[in-house]
Amino acid sequence: MFYVRWKMGDTRRCRVFPPLTPEHPAYAMKCLYCHYELGGGFGGSTKPEAVQLIAVALVDPDSDALVKFAAGRVCNVGAVLLHERCVLQMTDKQLEEFVGELVHVPGQTQDAT
Repeated sequence: MFYVRWKMGDTRRCRVFPPLTPEHPAYAMKCLYCHYELGGGFGGSTKPEAVQLIAVALVDPDSDALVKFAAGRVCNVGAVLLHERCVLQMTDKQLEEFVGELVHVPGQTQDAT
């Protein structure tokens, strides 16, 4: 799982990173939008592309982050890594729907370990 600092109501589009190198732990992970490897590039291309973290707002219920989150304050929340180009294809509404599907479907999270 990845984490970002986020506050409810802020954009889910977080930091953009340069293309992943083969040494990066997320290199072989699948983009949850296009289902191609993050290190392999958008749509299965062989040209590596930038990736972007997206806040999904999964908060550890046993942490003080839940209190901050409920109060609308900035806290650490779960995030997923997608190809930047996949993120750019979505409107804010489509991104909200996509995140909603990820949060409600078991087994659709990424694990960096």
